[in-house]
Amino acid sequence: MKNLKNKLAAAALAGSAFVASSAMAAIDISAAVTESTTDIKTAGGLIIGVVVAVAAFSWVRRVIK
Repeated sequence: MKNLKNKLAAAALAGSAFVASSAMAAIDISAAVTESTTDIKTAGGLIIGVVVAVAAFSWVRRVIK
């Protein structure tokens, strides 16, 4: 029984090593990073634009009063 457990443990270890080595394949993420950077810059620009528009609107309302 103890010998069987050792063999099963060795087989599981060998199987997990095979899976881990195949999972470590090189993945090219440069296109995704570039695309997300562009999206983040666009969102940041829009947010800054909204903040500036709100500030300008409040400034104009204060001037009119």
